[in-house]
Amino acid sequence: MVSSADPHAAAAAGRALAALGLKVVAPRSPLRAGSLVVDTARHDVTCGGQLVTLSPTEFRLLVTLTERAGSVVPPAILLSEVWGPEYIDSIDSLKPVVSRLRRKLAACAGGRPLIETVRGFGYRLRAEIR
Repeated sequence: MVSSADPHAAAAAGRALAALGLKVVAPRSPLRAGSLVVDTARHDVTCGGQLVTLSPTEFRLLVTLTERAGSVVPPAILLSEVWGPEYIDSIDSLKPVVSRLRRKLAACAGGRPLIETVRGFGYRLRAEIR
């Protein structure tokens, strides 16, 4: 385990992970969009106070969308941030994960899709969730 008190060791660990194609993500405050709460430090998602179980890929996708709630996020950005830059042309990997995530988060949206498809541009997490 790397101590945060040793910045050289932490930097070396970050470089080693980057060399493996992995990202070091610092814990952030919970991300919120209405009744949706994404706690990146605890890897918890709650929707209307109910815990939602997500796969690691679904969680990374939701974090990426929640960080940009209300904005259209192009598929290339989602693919790059969730799967890695080598997957930016793999749109077929994205669609089923978005579909599963929509189903799991249906309770947050009051019957409307929480994740909208903006044809020809990408996906948007509705910012005005009840």
